[in-house]
Amino acid sequence: MVPEPSWSDSAFVLESDDRFYKIISSGDIHFETEPGTVSVITFFVIRRKHGTFDVFIVHKIFEPSGEIRKSVQSKVNIGQKRIDAEVTKIRDVFGLGVTTATGYQIEWNELDLSQVSDRDEQIRRMQAWGGLRVNKHEE
Repeated sequence: MVPEPSWSDSAFVLESDDRFYKIISSGDIHFETEPGTVSVITFFVIRRKHGTFDVFIVHKIFEPSGEIRKSVQSKVNIGQKRIDAEVTKIRDVFGLGVTTATGYQIEWNELDLSQVSDRDEQIRRMQAWGGLRVNKHEE
């Protein structure tokens, strides 16, 4: 059973008027050199209420021992005109890095929420997509 995350484990926080723009996930990555270990890379693209975008890159590694390691990188305050090109560039750089280092070709799964402004509808679409676990926190 996977434990529920604590808020101190959060990679980022959404304010009440922030919305997801896109979520892009590698799905499970299995490297031949690390049997039993699973890596997942996920890009969370967030449209902030003030009009700029932030990208959070979360890399989780699930060890056979049950240990979970996580690293987070971010690029923040990206303008509307540049967001799609920035996301493509970041995704392609990460994919190329993995392919160059391991020979593994990532097939990215994308959920486009750019036209969905209702928070509950975004949550429904994320749950239906099934590309990640969705935890909804009410204050």
